[in-house]
Order: sequence, then structure tokens, then C-alpha cells
Amino acid sequence: MVAENGLGGAEAGDDVPKAKRAGPVAPVGVNHLVLNVHDMEESHHFWSDLLGFEQVGELFNPSGGDPPMRMRFYSGKSDDELSHHDIALVERAGLPDPVPWSMMTGVGAINHIAITYPDQESWREQVEFLRDQGVKLNLRMDHGMTHSLYINDPNGYGVEVLYDLPREVWGHDINGALSYAVTLPKSELLEETERVSDFPQPM
Repeated sequence: MVAENGLGGAEAGDDVPKAKRAGPVAPVGVNHLVLNVHDMEESHHFWSDLLGFEQVGELFNPSGGDPPMRMRFYSGKSDDELSHHDIALVERAGLPDPVPWSMMTGVGAINHIAITYPDQESWREQVEFLRDQGVKLNLRMDHGMTHSLYINDPNGYGVEVLYDLPREVWGHDINGALSYAVTLPKSELLEETERVSDFPQPM
């Protein structure tokens, strides 16, 4: 029997079905990222011509006329196949001017976006390509689970260009691998570096 409250309605929760789970379902990961950008063509050059993402679509109005916003979709490749999209760009007026990027002191809403390359060889080729194209190389860093280069896009978003180290290097101590970071000089940009697996522990 449903109890009545003082307002003549049913008590809250009396007819609410019981939840089947005590907690959420674990997701596979992040599906895609949408970035607001100042200039579509400038950002297309960065994400496609420099980072290698392929444009797979552009928003249109099926009924004709202009689309509700200017938006393009981009995909990386896995096993030589494209996704529906990994990143989308939306041209948006009124964005704040970009500020110099810093992982440690930057105040942008997005600290950085990490882009994975298949292996060390392809990563080194990509880093060399970015250098030869005159892209500003902000920071070269070895983490416990990745070797990484940090750059930034024309809108001030930090971008980490990385390859993953094998799971046997970091899988036994994920927290230690996440806290391990060694900054390398630009003179060692493409040098083979040691894969550390004995990480410092919290004090």
C-alpha cells in the first residue's frame, strides 16, 4: 500500500524500482573529443597535415541550407581502419585568445590532449616530422608508461605526442608509472632512452 505524504502524494521512493547495480558500468574509454577552435582551416592544418588525422566528415543540414555550426570530424587509424571520429573541431567566435601553454602552470580548461602513435619507430618519425615542419617543441619527457613530446595547437591546447611502453614495464605499478617523469633536453629529442620499471614510491 502506498503511503500518503502531507501534500496528498505518494512517499518519495515507494514506487521507484530498485537499482540492479550497486555501481556504474566501467566504460571502455573516451570515445571522442570535440574542440572549439578560432579558425577551422588553421586547426585543420594542425590536426590533419601535421598530426596525421584524416578528415572523415563535415556537418551538413540534410534539409538544405546552412548547418547549425561549422564542424569537421577526424579519425586516426587502427589496423589501417578509420573510426567514425576521434576528434571533432567546431569553429566558434568569441573564444579567448590563446595563452602560452604550460603543463605545470597553465590555466586553460584543458591541460593537454594525448595522441598515441603505434610504436617507437613511428613516434620518432612523427617527432622528426614535426621538428622539420617548424612546430614549436615545448617539452620532451619520459614517463613510466609512455615516451612523450608536448606541443600545442593554434588555440593553445596542449598536445602530447606519445607511444605506449609495453605493459610489462608499467603494469605492476600504474600509480608509480604515472608519477615518474624525466625531462630530456632537446638535444636528446630522438635518443633511445632507458625503460624504467622500478618506480619511486610515495613517502
